[in-house]
Amino acid sequence: MARSPDDLVDPAIFTRIEARLAALDGIAVHVSTHVAHAGNKESRLNKLLDDFDVRDAQKTLKQLKEVADLTGVWFANEGGTGLTTYIGDQFQGLDQPVVQKADITDLAEQWRVIDREVANWSIDPAGL
Repeated sequence: MARSPDDLVDPAIFTRIEARLAALDGIAVHVSTHVAHAGNKESRLNKLLDDFDVRDAQKTLKQLKEVADLTGVWFANEGGTGLTTYIGDQFQGLDQPVVQKADITDLAEQWRVIDREVANWSIDPAGL
């Protein structure tokens, strides 16, 4: 209510955002080396993410979503919508041998569990 044209964002905010997103740098290097520009075995040598697994990917995605929501509220006057969400049948086109038809129901439920969890990922300025 008491904003003025002289109000500035504390530079420490950007430092804290940058620190939270630092894990993305390692993933970008990994994807560039092993997926986008995979080259050959020699070019990928010694370019692995140490002990990185799906839990680390989830943690990194969570940090990305939290920061996206918070910065959206702060700088774009959004309600914290954050990352895009696929709308449609994410299992369309999946058939043998990727997934058995009998497993689709369980897979869909797991998808809903993850979607509900992601919907609850948020931080406030104090959590940044």
